[in-house]
Amino acid sequence: MARVPLLLRCDASPTLGLGHAARAVALAEEIGSRLAVEPVVLGRPTDTLRWFLELNGLPLEPLDGDGYCGAAVAGYARAGAVVVSDSYDLREDDLAAVAATGARHLVVDDFASLTRYDCDVLVNPNVGASASAYVGARHVLAGPRYALLRAAVRRAAASTRLRPAGDRLLVSLGGGLWGETERGLVEAIIDALPAARETRVVGRDLDLARGELVAAASLPEQLEWADAALLAGGVTRYEAAACGLPAALVAVVEHQELVAQRFADAGAALYLGPAERLAPAAAAESLERLLRDVDLRRRVSSAARSLVDARGASYAVDALLAG
Repeated sequence: MARVPLLLRCDASPTLGLGHAARAVALAEEIGSRLAVEPVVLGRPTDTLRWFLELNGLPLEPLDGDGYCGAAVAGYARAGAVVVSDSYDLREDDLAAVAATGARHLVVDDFASLTRYDCDVLVNPNVGASASAYVGARHVLAGPRYALLRAAVRRAAASTRLRPAGDRLLVSLGGGLWGETERGLVEAIIDALPAARETRVVGRDLDLARGELVAAASLPEQLEWADAALLAGGVTRYEAAACGLPAALVAVVEHQELVAQRFADAGAALYLGPAERLAPAAAAESLERLLRDVDLRRRVSSAARSLVDARGASYAVDALLAG
């Protein structure tokens, strides 16, 4: 197959987090391998995005302007190219601009907020997502089976096994900038847990009396290490689910509330509620129950793995190449 350009339109920042970029990287790995092409990321040049792309060995072409920057993205594309868009700024005119280039377009979305989606493949990995909400898309992949996971997470999922001990807790409230609410909540929860629990926190700027701060780059390793997790309701919940890691979810932004609740309703996690309204003692009690009760952890682990089988990126690329 002839080499074609692979363009990834995504952003990452202290407020936006890393979820969009992580999903784009998962697709870049799969598409790049299948088509033997080197991906290029189109995004705003924040320190957060630069760090994450350097970690994954991807180059950045910086964008300047508001919104999705459809005209600029279209300027990089051509017939035969592949464009991946994972951006809440995407609008109908941006879709039309990409379509006019003749490029194949794979869109990742969470909200189905547009009237029409003129693209080749649409992926919405949320529980309760409906293909009927995406008028105009040629192929729609809806549901957590299509969660897009990086190769490092897939490797962790293949080797992870549930331990009966239940004494290792992982805490990760997303790759963005933690506010006072999140920092105070994590510190209070860890303080409320029994001293016998070993805790690792993926974060920064935290003053922990107990627990160990670990680098965000080590997240796949931490998913293998932990017996249970306290997670934000973003992309990391899928990564943990693929690894069979039982998790309690917290909504750190409003749009995570519904998706986290639906994930819990499917038995794939516990949902503790919005971070701003969560009592640390109650959260610590739920986590302690999850750690202590091996049968509960087995049930949650099994339900999580049944939802997320770690092959979502492969399914998405299958659909893209099917034409």
